[in-house]
Amino acid sequence: MPYGERHSHADGREMSGPSFVTQIYGEVTADGAGISLQLQTRDTISEVALAKDDIGGLVFMLLTLVRDDGTRTEERPKQLRNHLPADRLWIGETKNGDGLLGVEIGGTKLTFSLPREQLERLGHALLCASASTTRAT
Repeated sequence: MPYGERHSHADGREMSGPSFVTQIYGEVTADGAGISLQLQTRDTISEVALAKDDIGGLVFMLLTLVRDDGTRTEERPKQLRNHLPADRLWIGETKNGDGLLGVEIGGTKLTFSLPREQLERLGHALLCASASTTRAT
């Protein structure tokens, strides 16, 4: 059911869709194998635990959905691929010389820090990828 649609209980009482999450708290589980999340809405607090191996899939799903406008078409399954087109990419440097890599997907901005050597390798790879494959004669 799309968010915010109203539906009825079997006894005829009307109820609305799920509430927006207003606060999220997270911590590593006691055994270190997962992430425990508390999701708070206006009315409730729910706790879920995710195995660390599942975090990448969840992040990928969330970033895919944030780009999706919800339009239901025959092309939609083809649009939900195993890669995410970035809307914007940037590279920077911290005050201590480490590299910064920024990615924006569907309005969500993520910035990653990486050692200087990795920034240099990334810069070299970007230069190689952007070079023309045709040679001047």
